[in-house]
Amino acid sequence: GPEQRMEDFLSWGMKPNSGFGDYFPNGSFAEWDEQLRQFSKDGLSDERKQAILQSMRSYKGWISDAFNRGIGAPWGGSNVICPLDEELPKVFRTVKSYRTLASLIQLNDGLVAVDEDLRAIIEDLEPGLHRFWPIRIQMPKGVTYPGAYFGMLVGRFLDSFMPKESNPDAFRTG
Repeated sequence: GPEQRMEDFLSWGMKPNSGFGDYFPNGSFAEWDEQLRQFSKDGLSDERKQAILQSMRSYKGWISDAFNRGIGAPWGGSNVICPLDEELPKVFRTVKSYRTLASLIQLNDGLVAVDEDLRAIIEDLEPGLHRFWPIRIQMPKGVTYPGAYFGMLVGRFLDSFMPKESNPDAFRTG
């Protein structure tokens, strides 16, 4: 269902990454905390502030729920919100330099990012369904990774396994 974690079926059935590398660069969203702090002072509506307080989550955690679950899915006593443009991370700083990164990379907080080519393929297959925004991959010594990457909010989470339609001997629960 839509409340499943993205890792359960990340990227249309691809196995999640188990360590840092070309598919899961080691780094952090260095400016995101400050970006959210500034937006919470200058632009966050009272209604949104109240929703964050009711969720009993950090502002960052409240936003990152959208990276892992479908927008509107029930989670933590409320529904997953749709982040505003001002609430999305814009820069990912890597700990080391990378010569190559995969077309689909997993970043912190469950966010996936795709390169320009994969974004075009996804848009051709499912136009307008997913949300993309530019995210800069900043490596040490101020070097920006060549090529454009885009953060991706999955617009529809699919669960291809249907226990009621399957032979009960083919799987175990728990």
